[in-house]
Amino acid sequence: MVLAKVALNVIRHHPMFGVGLNNFVYAARQYDNTPEQLISVWNSPVHNLFLFIAGELGLVGLTFFLIFVISALTALLPALRSPDPFFLCAGVGLLAGLLAFFGHAQVDYTIWTQNRLLWFVLGLAVSLGRIARAPLETPPAVATG
Repeated sequence: MVLAKVALNVIRHHPMFGVGLNNFVYAARQYDNTPEQLISVWNSPVHNLFLFIAGELGLVGLTFFLIFVISALTALLPALRSPDPFFLCAGVGLLAGLLAFFGHAQVDYTIWTQNRLLWFVLGLAVSLGRIARAPLETPPAVATG
């Protein structure tokens, strides 16, 4: 909670564009007005993904990140509605994995810019949704003769 208070102080002072990518820990020291002075001693960013992004990139960056994540999750909907058990099971597995990751990212520090697995799974979710949607959008064969 102490780190979250410091992150909120950073966001309060730099709401639009944050303190810059990879500058959170360095900049947060001057906003640590807590009795514990945890940032000076521990030298660690906040253990909440969304506060961390808002502190580094501001609310503008957080908004674009959330738009990207929400679009990736909504692109997965055709797989979740598919009658094909492969698409359905893969879609449920990807959705559960992403929700578990974002739930865990609320209480643990994650290097979101260098998390290649996160970006791969988000891309996989979009791809699976598009592949599951493709048979539904295929136009019917036209008989010629």
